[in-house]
Amino acid sequence: MSPLASSFAELVGFIQAASIRVDKLGSALRSKPTVSVKVLSERQLEKLCVATTIIPKKENMASPDCNLSAKDTVAMSHLPPELIFAILESAYYSPSGSPDYTFLASCSLVCNSWSAPAQSLLFRSTTKLRSYSIPKFHAAVMSSSVRGKPLGTAVRSLEISVGRSMNESCHPLDFARLLQACPRLYELALSTYGLHEFDQAALAELKKTGSGIKALNLQYCGVQSPVLFQLLEIWPGIQFLKVGTEIAAWPWRNPAEIPVLRQPNSGGGPGNTLDTTERPGASVSLYDLVLSRIPQPAVLTWLLTSSSASLRILDLREVPGPATRTILGLHAKRLRSLRLLHYSFDSAAFLRQCTELEELVLFHVPTMVPLAPALPPSIEHLSFRNPIHTYRNTLRPFLDAIEVLPKLRVLTCDRNSEQLEEFAILKARCVERGVEVEISDVPFWVYYSTRADTTSREMRAAIPSQGCLCTRWLLAWLLAGVALPPSYGTRRERDRGPLRNV
Repeated sequence: MSPLASSFAELVGFIQAASIRVDKLGSALRSKPTVSVKVLSERQLEKLCVATTIIPKKENMASPDCNLSAKDTVAMSHLPPELIFAILESAYYSPSGSPDYTFLASCSLVCNSWSAPAQSLLFRSTTKLRSYSIPKFHAAVMSSSVRGKPLGTAVRSLEISVGRSMNESCHPLDFARLLQACPRLYELALSTYGLHEFDQAALAELKKTGSGIKALNLQYCGVQSPVLFQLLEIWPGIQFLKVGTEIAAWPWRNPAEIPVLRQPNSGGGPGNTLDTTERPGASVSLYDLVLSRIPQPAVLTWLLTSSSASLRILDLREVPGPATRTILGLHAKRLRSLRLLHYSFDSAAFLRQCTELEELVLFHVPTMVPLAPALPPSIEHLSFRNPIHTYRNTLRPFLDAIEVLPKLRVLTCDRNSEQLEEFAILKARCVERGVEVEISDVPFWVYYSTRADTTSREMRAAIPSQGCLCTRWLLAWLLAGVALPPSYGTRRERDRGPLRNV
């Protein structure tokens, strides 16, 4: 037997041995009562730090709670790295769509060859970090290492609360030090409590430590807080922005001098108290914008000043009124993906402006407003949900829609829609037209780093079919033709491999 054939036979043997043990391994590792990164009490974080530290002594050490024999552990320690990655990939996500932290923590205890990739993924997305756990988390990422690099380099997504009044919130300067310990941080989910704005000292530190952040999710802040505008000013590299709270502040106001909620009027009356001097707009070039609440027209104009050539993905949780449509209309022709929580006459009017749209996502079945007349013929992927709180027993709007979409290639719906009588008719018409029908069980409100999103057929070509959903960030990087950032391994990526860039 030639050396090449011998190596191949050896690899096949490894694969066969691994396939026999994967089910046993998964059940054993999942049964171990380890701690999730999401729950970071002081005692639990100590356990987590132990579970995510590379084991320096016995190569074949396994957890005493793990139901694996010594023979199984020895076999797993000699698996090729490719198979270890494949096993971690196959079970990376829990049924809810978020990383399975319990499984990953258990894997990090198997042996040295498993510890490094498992702990990289375990710290890759850190959620709900609170003040009482930050010192231990900071110590863990600074003292532990992965392939000779600090563990903080593995952190790509971070969710944290910052403030001064709540026990669960982190002090702004501690927040800056934490960002410094995570130099490769890509996505930040931030909530501020008891903090109206960052002072100049904190802003100076944040400017130095957070310059690499590309995705910002502002989950909560005071309605009059200028925190969003402060962060966009010091982090001009932000490309993906989600605003999950109401913003009533003005980006050009002077701190602590001018009332926030009083809009300037054209006359000289008492309401004319704001500085109306023309100010430059935001310097960020947004690729993806999610708005839970649509801000004032002047604020929206400011926000999109530098995004006229870059904005491609838009998610609106409110109906775009006439003033909003006027502003967004300047970007409508360049949009490629649009997500609408509410479909109304105003939504239809804006949809007609999106003449180059490739993807439309609706979160209900529209029965009051005709859908087909407003659809751009450029749409390649149409996705909809029929949630229980807005349940409809008809699919007529989509039966009409596929008749006016000559480029349609993929239609995605949920199980509620599949159970309707008209679904068989809809599927038959799609088959006649060569349209692929996909059923998705992924909820459309999932955690931000694995949030459901859709892609057009060309965008999806690089990812093997496994439901029609992928994260918004993955979509954006595919569109831009840039290598996928390591922080965004998602459900849609399982076949592609979310660990390739670990």
